[in-house]
Amino acid sequence: MEKEFKSNFLTRSATALLITLPILGIIYLQNVELLLLSVFLLLFATNNEWLRNSNKNKIIHNLFFLVLMILCYYLSLSSIKFLIIVIGISTFFWFLFGIFLLTEKTSKLNLISFNNTYIRLIILISFFCCSLILMKIENLFSFSNFILFFILILNSAISDSSAYLVGSSYGKTPLFSEISPNKSLEGFIGGMGSIFILSLVFCLFFNISLSFVVILLTGSFYAFVGDYFFSFLKRKSGVKDTGNILPGHGGILDRIDSHLSSFPVLIILLMHFSA
Repeated sequence: MEKEFKSNFLTRSATALLITLPILGIIYLQNVELLLLSVFLLLFATNNEWLRNSNKNKIIHNLFFLVLMILCYYLSLSSIKFLIIVIGISTFFWFLFGIFLLTEKTSKLNLISFNNTYIRLIILISFFCCSLILMKIENLFSFSNFILFFILILNSAISDSSAYLVGSSYGKTPLFSEISPNKSLEGFIGGMGSIFILSLVFCLFFNISLSFVVILLTGSFYAFVGDYFFSFLKRKSGVKDTGNILPGHGGILDRIDSHLSSFPVLIILLMHFSA
């Protein structure tokens, strides 16, 4: 078991490094068009992967998704109100799923599946809207657009990695085992604990309000909710991973699930607390 864990951890780490390097390059270049194009292509590939796990026509639904993202981009040029509405709807969805998860009533969510077009669109389009809004609003908590984008990615990534490491090493208490038997309470605490430390470091280093700690912790919690949401979808569909393009992780959705759920919640909180 220990040998398998080490092998899997090395594979996951190597893949994560290959993913991180381009992100760091984009952050370094600070090119808005390059970042948005990267998110655009990532989400298009994610949408295609989602459709492969459904019974929808990939060509028609991919084209429709493409048109929606282009429409969001052009609407954002004149106003961000539409973006905020989309992000707000997505945040409300994650809030509701979080309640069903915590009360262990996810079995009643019969309408949630890979075949649900509305859920697919609101989850994926809202992430694009989050990226658009981040590139438009300056100096939230005194961070530049690109640094804040990186912090939000780092928040989910560290939360995920810490939960995996702590859970694999010390996890003994099952947490919502009907959805994902490999996740544990210890892993969840490890993920939240790492973000608590990270957010305190940011507050002390950048001399910003301690409300940033609450914001990142909330984002970490919803990263956990998103992880369970996609585990719920996969269990209903009888698949282990949404794809196999990323060694050690599975598919694109398996890698960015926590980002998709935490980003809209974080954007709403950041805009509220820094207003």
